[in-house]
Amino acid sequence: MTHRTTWTAPGINSVSIVLISLRFKSSQLDLINKTGHTATKKGNKIMFDFRKTALESTLLSKLQNDREKISTHDLIQRFPDGITVNAFDFATIDGKAFAVVTFNEDDSLYYNGGTVLSKMCTAWAAGFAGDPEAASTALAKAGGVKLKFSEEKTKGGNNVTTIAVV
Repeated sequence: MTHRTTWTAPGINSVSIVLISLRFKSSQLDLINKTGHTATKKGNKIMFDFRKTALESTLLSKLQNDREKISTHDLIQRFPDGITVNAFDFATIDGKAFAVVTFNEDDSLYYNGGTVLSKMCTAWAAGFAGDPEAASTALAKAGGVKLKFSEEKTKGGNNVTTIAVV
């Protein structure tokens, strides 16, 4: 027999509310939160990966999971012919959203985009009724889009990164 109860944790320090669902069975206790992690009680031990959950909670985008961030300078140096963006998402810091992308050339890396790349990703999402997940899935199925990054100087001598669609 399964009994189900739901508890909503109060917000702590302006953190969003987390819905926790408890399902009780005679042999185990499942604790499932909105991230889909499961804790199972077997005997007197609760099996829950606190480390994994802590690491995932520090990410701004699911695309960052198990990947290393690459800087603009390193991206240009390592991939002089450009990258083929195969997935994107958006992250927000201090109320400002920016694109997070992955690319075919090295799946172990992600890149945080600036204004131009973020505008590009916003336009892709707009083509799918504002749904970035659907647009990102379609982008991957289409094989991605090749972009070439370069560092240039403005007339005033400031550094600027340009992106060419190849």
